[in-house]
Amino acid sequence: MPVKRHYFEPGGVYHITFKTRSGQSFLASGAAKEIILQTIGAYGARLGYHIIGYAIMDTHVHAVIRLGANTTASEVVRAWKGFSARKLQSLLNRQGSIWQDRYADNHIKGKGELQRVLEYIHNNPVKTGKVRRQTDYAWSSAQAYAGRPSNVLPVNTDWGAG
Repeated sequence: MPVKRHYFEPGGVYHITFKTRSGQSFLASGAAKEIILQTIGAYGARLGYHIIGYAIMDTHVHAVIRLGANTTASEVVRAWKGFSARKLQSLLNRQGSIWQDRYADNHIKGKGELQRVLEYIHNNPVKTGKVRRQTDYAWSSAQAYAGRPSNVLPVNTDWGAG
């Protein structure tokens, strides 16, 4: 199977999704989800991206970010997976891969598309039956968009800002 080339636009907005190895529920606990949130938050300043939205599910992660001028989605995902894998292995008392090798990124080309993507990721916990309303899920940015910002992972809800 040919390797998909990832499009890169400096300062572009991307929807990034990556999954656990074999769809295992490595992220089912609050502690595991907290590791992902801390990882995403910690690398923002280092790699120069801004977080626009996210949803941490039991088997996968959705993140919408505005990349910095000199950082690619590939570099961001590599940093997230590497750092979080070590922490998750320790938490789960597990050796071996946590993440699938591949990831998906989608370059978002406008506010309409961005709104659809945010609605999709915020609705993930509702669709899977975890909660009844998007804002009931503690592990997504839906609360920030409802005016209840998170202290754990601040979200840039002003999409035009860099």
